[in-house]
Amino acid sequence: KHTLCKCLMDFQGELKKMFDDPNYANANTTYVQLPWNSESQESKQAKAEHAVLAKARAEARRREAGERLRQIHMKKRAEKLAAQEAEVTRVLEVLQSVEQMSHDEGIPVIVSEGFRDVESFRINVNGLVAQLRADKGESPEDGDEDAIRLMQEKSKEVFIDYDLLATPNDELSARDLKEKRRMRLLKTQQEMRQRAAVEKEKAEARRKQEEQEEEEKRSADPEKYRRELLQKYEAMVDKVRQRRLRAQEEKTKVVVGTGSRLGREARERMRLVAAAAFNGGKMNGKMREDTFGANDKDWEVYKKMRVGNDDEELDEAKLEEEEIGKLATRLKGIDADFVPTDLDAEQREAEEQQELCDEDFQLEMCVEKFSTPELLFQPCIKGIDEGGLHEALFSSLRKLPEDVARAVADGGVYLTGGCAQIDGLKERLEKELIAARPVDEAISVVRVAQPATIAWAGASQLAKKRLGGSPNVSHPHLQGIGVFTRQQYEAHGVEYLKMHLDEFQ
Repeated sequence: KHTLCKCLMDFQGELKKMFDDPNYANANTTYVQLPWNSESQESKQAKAEHAVLAKARAEARRREAGERLRQIHMKKRAEKLAAQEAEVTRVLEVLQSVEQMSHDEGIPVIVSEGFRDVESFRINVNGLVAQLRADKGESPEDGDEDAIRLMQEKSKEVFIDYDLLATPNDELSARDLKEKRRMRLLKTQQEMRQRAAVEKEKAEARRKQEEQEEEEKRSADPEKYRRELLQKYEAMVDKVRQRRLRAQEEKTKVVVGTGSRLGREARERMRLVAAAAFNGGKMNGKMREDTFGANDKDWEVYKKMRVGNDDEELDEAKLEEEEIGKLATRLKGIDADFVPTDLDAEQREAEEQQELCDEDFQLEMCVEKFSTPELLFQPCIKGIDEGGLHEALFSSLRKLPEDVARAVADGGVYLTGGCAQIDGLKERLEKELIAARPVDEAISVVRVAQPATIAWAGASQLAKKRLGGSPNVSHPHLQGIGVFTRQQYEAHGVEYLKMHLDEFQ
């Protein structure tokens, strides 16, 4: 509302005073109470019943989705088995034909299949046959496990002839150069896969080493091991509990209100953001040089500004909860009386017990009280590259002939409309206009008595004159009168006026 805002004569000075003196800012902060009703016992019970029904419906949807996924999986499995059978049939035919060929005739066929010799190809075929029997659930034959293992080991040894990479480019044709680029890409990918496999093996070795060390600790002193594990588990649970509590407070601040009891950290971040924008943005219509980040202190400010908005924090929370699950599993294995903490149940109970108060439904207005109406004079504050209200007035005057412009200026500026009710708008506009006018040419600003309804009052008087003093009289022929009566509006609606606008002009 206009009563909550005020146009200042010295916007920059007031803004600086707000940022420099927190006590002054707190003293000039206004709290707007929003209407709200506390939940009754019946409402809470109905809400709880609705939550139970919603949970049951969600469970039913999960079962239906699970059944659909199971059917999709069965279909894909059948398609995969059919493709495997086709591939096994093909490679068996290739192997049979190669065995009937001479060595020189069979090698090109083997190389085209991606293998170095007949023996490697035979190992792959035997592995594929054994793998097909395992995937179909058939009884394994002797040597199937060895065949699959050998196939997997040989599959890592991809045979590609990289001799072309050693050949100079000037000795190659355009087709060979293209093939050389393809080989270089394949070699890079193969090296990356090999490095990834090595890293995977190292990680697996580290995991086994850690498990072995844990087992040695447990065997040496089971009770001490249990206590240390329990302490680590409780510390991790407490850490996750505190993180969730902070997240819930942030959620409450965003969804419900910005009361000072909950919004201290958020207000500090907003203060830092506003200060950074104030120091480097547009001021007085001129663009300042943005030097934020030029020194190390700026990055300390940036770290504070990004608190609570970092994806790394979400990843860390996920890893912590996974670690809690692992610790709980190990504790269950060594302590039959151990009962894991249900953090989700605790969070639901805390949300149910949370009582709202008036402060949770308050809007806090500090700088906003005068920065919002300041947009009328400095739209650049919000990044709008346009002139202010006073600049728009002078732009209009400059488009008029000199004598007409002088007469208009002498007549003064009349403020109407809802925004004209903002406290200090008349005085601020008058100050801006006088500062831009020549010294010997004054200009006055007048605010009408009822600025919010003056337009309606003028239209009402016009309607009375057009209809002989009674705007509610039904006239038989309204064409050309320029008035759309209440009877017409109730009979036809506003769409009729849009369709026949030319009849009322």
